[in-house]
Formats: sequence, C-alpha cells, structure tokens
Amino acid sequence: MPPSPQPQPHNTRPSRPRSPLAGPATPAPPFPISLSGPVIKGFGRGSRELGIPTANIPLAGLSVGGQSELESGDFYGARMNLLVCGFVRPEYDYVDKAGLIEDIRADMAVARRSLERQAYAGLRGDAYLVQFEGGEHEAEVAT
Repeated sequence: MPPSPQPQPHNTRPSRPRSPLAGPATPAPPFPISLSGPVIKGFGRGSRELGIPTANIPLAGLSVGGQSELESGDFYGARMNLLVCGFVRPEYDYVDKAGLIEDIRADMAVARRSLERQAYAGLRGDAYLVQFEGGEHEAEVAT
C-alpha cells in the first residue's frame, strides 16, 4: 500500500494534480448565488502584473477574470451581475508569481469545463445576468 500523502497547511499550494472539474454535475445549494455591483478599481495586479484582466466587485470576495470581454475596455463603474455557480479552489500563499499565474490559468480552464456541463450551461440564459436595477453605470460609487 502506498504511503498516505502528508497533510498540507491550509494556505500552502498543494503539489498534487488538480481535478479537471469543480463542483457537482448539477448546482447544489447554496449555488447559484446572485451577486451584483459596480466594477471597481482593484490593486492593478491582474492586468499589469499577471497579464490576466479582472473585474472587481465590492464585497463579493472574488475577482472575475480572463475573459476577452474584459480585455477590450474600461468597465469601472459599470454594473456587473454574476451568478456564482460553485467553488473552484481556496486561496493559497504563493512563493512566486509564476505559480500564481499557473493556478489562475488552471482555474479558468476548470471553470470553463465545469460551466460547459448541461446543468450549468443552461444558466447562461438566466434573465438576471442581463437585467440591471439602479442604472447601467455607477461611476460615483466606483470612484
């Protein structure tokens, strides 16, 4: 019998291969979670330092990034509606930028594959994603 892997501290990046999918085949409570807010300026690390554009929503505790739509314009102040469909991975402490970039790119691939599953793909047409209350832009909140 092979030796059991040693437990890793919660914030250390694991060395084992990652699963190609996140979450169950069908969204399970509490997902999907509806979030909405203005896109605000973050620390600027996503695009500038990592080469991965992100959109930051206040109080959401997450960054949305990597999509070509984010590369093409300035969205500060625009309202973004999101359906959070699951959990991809916890946050880790990184010793180098290369490991972080590798994990973010892996996160994007895992999210894409996971959202291609039938039960998740149907959420793309959810009316919540395109209906906005309180106006299309909230520049005064984002600045």
